[in-house]
Amino acid sequence: MKFKFACVVLMLAGVARGDMIVNSFDQYAPGQRLDAIDSWSAWNNVLADAATISNAFAYSGSNSLQIGGAYTDGVKLLSATTGSYTLTAQMYLPSGQTGQTYFIMMNRYVVNGNNDPAMWSVQLNFNLGAGRVTDDFRGGSVPIAFDRWVPITISIDLDANTLRQYYNGALIAQGSWTTGTSSVRQAQALDLFTHGGNTAYYDDITFAAVPAPGPLAMAASAMLLVWRRRPQTANVPSRGL
Repeated sequence: MKFKFACVVLMLAGVARGDMIVNSFDQYAPGQRLDAIDSWSAWNNVLADAATISNAFAYSGSNSLQIGGAYTDGVKLLSATTGSYTLTAQMYLPSGQTGQTYFIMMNRYVVNGNNDPAMWSVQLNFNLGAGRVTDDFRGGSVPIAFDRWVPITISIDLDANTLRQYYNGALIAQGSWTTGTSSVRQAQALDLFTHGGNTAYYDDITFAAVPAPGPLAMAASAMLLVWRRRPQTANVPSRGL
């Protein structure tokens, strides 16, 4: 009975999630630099700064994306101008490192023209020596979890001009997506950057539109609420003394 009900709920709610980009990096060869490949590039198209495929760690499959060395700046181009989106990524940081590595999202990205601070909407600063990740724009901070895969989640509502940022399930900060008068309500790039001789790994990066709830989805939610409120008394063993 529960299985049938779950199927009805899924049929009513639907499974479509809108536009989605997923990167698991298993289609590439270890050592390959991602530049001009599947909307990945190096900052300002400088090949030597591109992110590298690695098989040292992986959240799923066998590969992940490595951001490391003296200077690495990998860019994933995005295209979102209205609506709500969620960007998720699995991140692995080996312990014993120092320096800083950054998880950045930009509302505008222009090759050789990124000269306005308001183009940056997200800048999560991972201070590896201090063991904290901080929102450089809004000031929130949570502890870094080393030597294991940890989720990063960025929830964006471009219409409402809001965002929420989570690391390892903890809210880092929330506020407006725009960070200056020349910011725009769009998401145009993910930027993974380090210049401190440290290394971060990323896997299963997903950027997905969040569809507005339609009548069928709301009906499914209502049915699920009614189901949860039903008393579950059948087949309960007696606990008499």
